[in-house]
Amino acid sequence: MAKQTINLGTAPSGAGGDDRRSAWLKAINNFNELYSALGAPANGAIPAGIAAAAPIMGDPAAGALMRSGSNTNGYYFQFASGLLICVATFTGYSANVVKNVTWPFAFQASTNVGLGVSNVPVTGYDNSSPTAWATPSGAAFISSVTRAQNVVSLTGTGWWK
Repeated sequence: MAKQTINLGTAPSGAGGDDRRSAWLKAINNFNELYSALGAPANGAIPAGIAAAAPIMGDPAAGALMRSGSNTNGYYFQFASGLLICVATFTGYSANVVKNVTWPFAFQASTNVGLGVSNVPVTGYDNSSPTAWATPSGAAFISSVTRAQNVVSLTGTGWWK
């Protein structure tokens, strides 16, 4: 069977389009065709072999689509495409003292790491134009003011392979 497209009719009223019952019948038939193509039985359960062939969560180096995890350094999201996103958070910083963080998962050596910084003012807005930079192993943050309660999140984006 070919894909059945639902006719939405003419905007904004939908005049000339499929009624609700016809639209849902087309949608159900499309889903049934997909499940049938995957080899699903009448109860609709996707066969275990299909799920095992392309696991979504797991080790991307072993064929999974992605993995997420955390450790004392923060959170990471690793994708099979090679993309890696790491988030490291700390609370409080002192004036003119570099705060170093280690990524929860190292980026590929000798690559550039994009960096996003969020500084949530809890004890006062930091209008000092703080500076941050990233390396494959970590990131650094410095400000000319002290903010003992502000929460800083550093988000690194780059490649793990």
